[in-house]
Amino acid sequence: RGFAAPDVADNVLTWPGGNGHLAGLMAKRLGDRIRPGRIVHAVTRTDDGVAINSFDVARGETVRTQARAAILAMPLFVTARLVPEINVKPCTYAPWIVANVTVAQPPRGTGVPLAWDNVSTTSESLGYVVATHQDASAPAGATVLTWYLPLSTMAPASARRLMLERPADEWKRIVRDDLLAMHPDLDIGEIALWRWGHAMIRPTPGYVWGAAPRHRVEPPLFLGHSDLSGLSLFEEAHFHGTQAAEAAMTTLGHAHETLI
Repeated sequence: RGFAAPDVADNVLTWPGGNGHLAGLMAKRLGDRIRPGRIVHAVTRTDDGVAINSFDVARGETVRTQARAAILAMPLFVTARLVPEINVKPCTYAPWIVANVTVAQPPRGTGVPLAWDNVSTTSESLGYVVATHQDASAPAGATVLTWYLPLSTMAPASARRLMLERPADEWKRIVRDDLLAMHPDLDIGEIALWRWGHAMIRPTPGYVWGAAPRHRVEPPLFLGHSDLSGLSLFEEAHFHGTQAAEAAMTTLGHAHETLI
C-alpha cells in the first residue's frame, strides 16, 4: 500500500505531523483572526449576509458574528443541525472503531518490509497504520499502531448501537486479538480506544452521481467538505474547500487566481 520512511525514496511527500502540519501553517498565517474555543450552534441568513451564533466556552455565553459570507467546512450531518435547509436524508455514515496501540517494537514478518498502511488478511479490520511512519528518524523500538475497524456489515444505526453497548474492554480484546493474529510475537502495551459514530460517509448506490451533486446552497453560504463527493478522501476535501473559497471570494468581489 505504501512504504514507511526511510524507504519511500522520492515517490512520497511526507513530514512529521501529517495534515496537522499544514493546518498549523495556515493557522499561523491567520494569527488572532482565528477564534478558538467556540461551539457554533446556529447559522442564519440575514438581509446583508450571514449571522453565526457560537458559544464562547471561556466566557460562558453565546456570541453572534455577522459576516458577508460563510463557508461551512464540516460533515453534512453536522451542517444540517446548523442550517435546516440542508437535506441529509440521502447521507449515511459508517461507524468505525479506532485504536492507538503502543507496542514495544515495530511489527515483524516475512515478505516485504513494514509498510505505513498494513492491511489485515485475517479479519474484517483494515489492519493498521504505523503512526511514526512519517518520521525518517523514528527508532526501531517502541512505536504506536493505529488500528481501524469499520462496522460496515450491518445497518449504520445498528452498528452504532453495538459500538456503544459493547464494553470498551471487549473492544480492546478484539483489537489485541486481531493484531496478534497478524503478528503473534507482537508485544502490546496500552490500547487507547475511540468510537466514531459517524466516521465516514458511505457512497451508497446512486449517491455519488445522484444525491451528492444536489448538496448545494445559495450564496452567501458555501459548503466545503468531502461529503459533497460521498468519499472521505483528502483530495475531495481539498477540491471542495478550494471551490467554496473561490466561490465566496467571487461573491465578495475579491480578486483571486483560481486553483481549479
